[in-house]
Amino acid sequence: MNNPGEYEIKWLDEALAWLDYDLINAAENPGAGHPDRYAGGDTYVGVDIGLRKDLWVAWVIERIGDVCWTREICTLKRQPFSVQDVVLDTLFERYEPVLIGMDQTGMGEKPVEDAQDRYGAGRVEGYLMSGPTKLRLATGLKQALQDRKLRIPAGDRVLRADLHSVRKEVSSSGTSRLVVERESEGDGSHADRFWAAAMAIDAAGRALGPFEGQADDRVSPMQGMDQPTDAGGDAGGYRIDTELGMVVSPYSAGLAHYG
Repeated sequence: MNNPGEYEIKWLDEALAWLDYDLINAAENPGAGHPDRYAGGDTYVGVDIGLRKDLWVAWVIERIGDVCWTREICTLKRQPFSVQDVVLDTLFERYEPVLIGMDQTGMGEKPVEDAQDRYGAGRVEGYLMSGPTKLRLATGLKQALQDRKLRIPAGDRVLRADLHSVRKEVSSSGTSRLVVERESEGDGSHADRFWAAAMAIDAAGRALGPFEGQADDRVSPMQGMDQPTDAGGDAGGYRIDTELGMVVSPYSAGLAHYG
């Protein structure tokens, strides 16, 4: 049986966490985190820049209807900018994202400039991570999770700890700020996955507007797929399954349903 002091510490830990474990648990889905489930829809990438101490993280989401599905999370540790560029180029070729949000603070100035040169200035958004910007990004990520508009990989202990590591502090003057008290699971992350996810969600909102709880007809998750038609005019029975996070074929009988 836990002693009262241990219980109080755990309660305080959850109370201060920007994303509590209940919120993180609710967003987990076995169908998330699989690049092979990319359905050809609009994608968005958030990139948190790190070189020596922090991780470099690229978080890829695909918007299926009004739900953002995590397709891939790439992390690099102590890798030169040239390697980071190669990985981002690979992701760009694989997903052709509508918008990439990148941390432009400090050492991020050149990677953002280089990415804009390679992909076009209109497809790369740089973020100067000031206090107000961090609070806005973190609020957008939290709102997406509260509204069940983001699916993340299930059972990833390191990812869960990273998302849970951001805390909200209020100064004596009433000013709110976000802090990270410790590295996530000792892997060198300073909430780097958290900020990559937040930038990806913000990029999706900038491109298509806020999530309204309705499918957006500008999303084309069946783009590039062979779409036979039938008398019903419903692309041969293909349909978007926002719970599976994929386009379901009429021939896909027996697919597991992840709820």
